[in-house]
Amino acid sequence: MIKIPFIGLTKPVLRVTPTQFNIVEVPIPKRATLLLEQSGDHKGDYAIKIGDNVKSGSKIQLFADDPAYTIATVTGTIASIQTITGNYGKKYIAVTIEQQGEDLFCKTYQNAVSEGKFSSIQPYLSCLPGSPTFNWLSNSSVDTIIINGMDQDLLVNANQFAVQENPSFMKAGVKFLKRLDGILQVFLVVPERMLSSVNTSGAEIIVVDETYPNYFPNFILKDFFGKELAADETPESIGFTFISGQSVTAIGSAIHTGQLPLNKIVTVIDKDGKTQNVTARIGTPIRDVFQLLGIHTQDGDRIIMGGPMRGIPLYSEDLPILPTTDALMVQDKTQLSLVSDYPCINCGECIRICPVHVPVNLLVRYLENAQYEDAMDLCDLNSCIECGLCSFVCPSKMPIFQYIMLGKYELSQQQKPEAEDE
Repeated sequence: MIKIPFIGLTKPVLRVTPTQFNIVEVPIPKRATLLLEQSGDHKGDYAIKIGDNVKSGSKIQLFADDPAYTIATVTGTIASIQTITGNYGKKYIAVTIEQQGEDLFCKTYQNAVSEGKFSSIQPYLSCLPGSPTFNWLSNSSVDTIIINGMDQDLLVNANQFAVQENPSFMKAGVKFLKRLDGILQVFLVVPERMLSSVNTSGAEIIVVDETYPNYFPNFILKDFFGKELAADETPESIGFTFISGQSVTAIGSAIHTGQLPLNKIVTVIDKDGKTQNVTARIGTPIRDVFQLLGIHTQDGDRIIMGGPMRGIPLYSEDLPILPTTDALMVQDKTQLSLVSDYPCINCGECIRICPVHVPVNLLVRYLENAQYEDAMDLCDLNSCIECGLCSFVCPSKMPIFQYIMLGKYELSQQQKPEAEDE
């Protein structure tokens, strides 16, 4: 629910959508596409080739000299390997598998589980639904894990559904996390209405208000632990790490069943605003999901990966469901909220609504003129938590959220050579 005041003297109140209990299963796709972010220049040949046979759950490593890998989500043969360009010019290698015959699971992971060693199974876990990472294990100061059972956008409830509907897997996942070296505490963040579903999880429960974006990591750290993140800090730098609820249930499933879960729970938001949760194999083309739900798109419609506040527009229905895809949204071309190049009118709405008190009206002036370092140094660009509220209230329809995301990306690209020279 969204409540907007008649005059702009108070902030609009945006509330979380309650979890839906039904879910639709998308059939195994005929062709599954897996994306690997391209890192560095590789002059050698691919370690795999078109025509190679793979089983569900098997590792796919593209280059012998690069540890990056993905996990096959269907059984079949490699049909194509190509480079594609994503948002902000990022390069990805897309591996497409043509599904053939019976869905057979690779035994390698099961063998790793039987060894009972974290080092044996950890390489498989980062490709699970939610894309959990364990890079923070190298940081000896991290002793607290916070499982966020909330979704990070409006109208989306895939994460809440995973937590609420998989209590046994959540319990197994929490047990696994507690056994990691150096971990002293594991917390689970949920709204009050989900308490009965998580009381056996084994984690300490944090009950949060469902007003967006009160359940973002910055606010959880501030409200419940008295920790405020500086612009150049991460939760890991002060001893905490966050992981999504769906990631934990996926880990719990992998540990409990001895088989890698390959299906991602995704909230689909139709043109009329209705939501439906689906479960689909990672790599499933978005087109397959829409066809199953009877969603028809036409030229001019907008497809968004994510929700209405933080989502990113897509250019093709052939793009796949990713381990991090929590939502898909379709907007009819006749109902699009279009952005404009109309200048800022200094109304102050963005400043009033910003939950971290960034001077957005000044920040956007630097960003639209590509003065990214000044935006960071003078207007706290890195303090932005990327909630999208500023764009939501802007009467000039400026693409503030997109300016911010682009600014952060450009700064990261500038800082890469500096880090390499050190």
